[in-house]
Amino acid sequence: MVHDFDELMTALKDKDYEFEKMDGFIKKNFKYTDGKSTDRVIDQLIMGIEPEDNSIR
Repeated sequence: MVHDFDELMTALKDKDYEFEKMDGFIKKNFKYTDGKSTDRVIDQLIMGIEPEDNSIR
């Protein structure tokens, strides 16, 4: 875990990260991971289409 930008840059440079923890983090913190976020933003903001709550993960 990093707490600021400098720590993030150091961790990335040193390749100090644990991929096995990513799935749990993603499932906990992100509702949509289907690659269609831009489509949803356009639909809602430009087209006025309300989002469906179909719990895609």
